[in-house]
Amino acid sequence: MRLIILLLVFLTGCMTTPSNVQDADGLVYNPKAAEINVRLGANYIANENYQAADEKLKRAFIQDPKSSKAHWVYVVLQEKLNQIERAEEYYKKALAIDNKDSSGLYNYAAFLYRHQRYQQAQKYFNLVLQDPLYPTRVNAFLMAGGCAMEIPDYDVAQQYFQHSLELQNGQRIALYQLAKLYFKVENCVQAQKKLSEFEVHSQHTGESLLLAYQIESALGNQKQALIYSQQLVDQYPDSPQAAELADSVDE
Repeated sequence: MRLIILLLVFLTGCMTTPSNVQDADGLVYNPKAAEINVRLGANYIANENYQAADEKLKRAFIQDPKSSKAHWVYVVLQEKLNQIERAEEYYKKALAIDNKDSSGLYNYAAFLYRHQRYQQAQKYFNLVLQDPLYPTRVNAFLMAGGCAMEIPDYDVAQQYFQHSLELQNGQRIALYQLAKLYFKVENCVQAQKKLSEFEVHSQHTGESLLLAYQIESALGNQKQALIYSQQLVDQYPDSPQAAELADSVDE
């Protein structure tokens, strides 16, 4: 839904009044009409009318085959329909039309991340980060760091998360990820420090409470570990983290 909203906002700024819009039997090259159909397609996707969206976007392709916006919206439609291979095909077509579109590069990188293709995703997040004017560089650093964590390459991941903190002091995801990173490399003192900073800037989640329990247990702070475990069970009783905690205690 967030991607659809962003597309609608972007497309609104590109709206112009069409001239000579042809009917379905007489479509001609008409970029202005294509813009209208792209926007209609995005609205139909938002309303889950995928058949109508498909029809409007296919009209837009005929009216302007080089419309990168039509390709981006069509990608969203294909992902909604779980047509993953076709979605990637149109990601690549959109980037072939405009390979300097940082938002498009970010969306493709996020697509690769969702499908666990972390090395490829990291490459495209790095391309996004080459744009000093990209408005959400913090998110790009966080996602690139997430790729590095999965590869895993903890030294590189640490650099990405530190960069995100330089851009946004107290960034809660970066702090949590650094705590997780330090715990994985068995630097529990630094992990504890980063998680304490996280607590200043964010409420705990199931994930962070389980990590806090694990860190305190590793440090031998059983009383504090018990406090975190109780919070996890009380606040997130049906969570996967509560189940994992129960399994670890049973062992």
